[in-house]
Amino acid sequence: MVNVRRIISLLVICIFTGFLQLQAQEVQESASQDFNNGVTLFNKGLFEESITEFEHFIQKHGNHQLVTTANYYLARAKAKTDTTNKSVYFEEFIDEFPFSNYSSKLLFDLGQQADSAGQYRQAETYYSRALKLGLNKKQSAKAYYWMGESAAADSSFVQARQYFMTLADEYPKSEWAAKALYARGRLYLSENKYDSSSVAFEILKERYPNNEMSRRVGTALGESYYQQGRY
Repeated sequence: MVNVRRIISLLVICIFTGFLQLQAQEVQESASQDFNNGVTLFNKGLFEESITEFEHFIQKHGNHQLVTTANYYLARAKAKTDTTNKSVYFEEFIDEFPFSNYSSKLLFDLGQQADSAGQYRQAETYYSRALKLGLNKKQSAKAYYWMGESAAADSSFVQARQYFMTLADEYPKSEWAAKALYARGRLYLSENKYDSSSVAFEILKERYPNNEMSRRVGTALGESYYQQGRY
């Protein structure tokens, strides 16, 4: 009799546990569907509709693993429908999720926008903030490169060259390293510092002899030598 009761109890527990697991799975699938609906609307350019979906998802599934991503899409969707306050929506996300990879993406986006608007110091600040979030090597190199470009556009040539050199020294295997050394040499050339530009380009050729940027050096280096009267 005791064994029968024990078996019945175990069966009840198994059935109840299975029911809870099934219910949890259904909730998870429903949540994922809500999220996917928002993404689909966003990708179709239906930003206002996607805002409604993402807000509903966040409110209904606050502990879901996709909440951060949903907030990221929500910030972008709001920025699409209200471009004047784009930075406000992005900054709200960054404040709430400062160490998310999405925060660095939004800061790069704001940096590019500032560059396009001629707000070079502001752009440099955005890239610098992204760098301080603890980026991986690839993204850190990218941040230094665009900091250099922004500083150069703002006529802060010394600072720009420092950014480019730091990139090349700290991230020598990055795809941005050779570009940075080339940009550094061109900056010297734009200031008529021909000796320095020659040295800068030679460093590029020495470090990256087979890189595309090194193949571009010929014309720039020839111009530098010509200005120095070396031939």
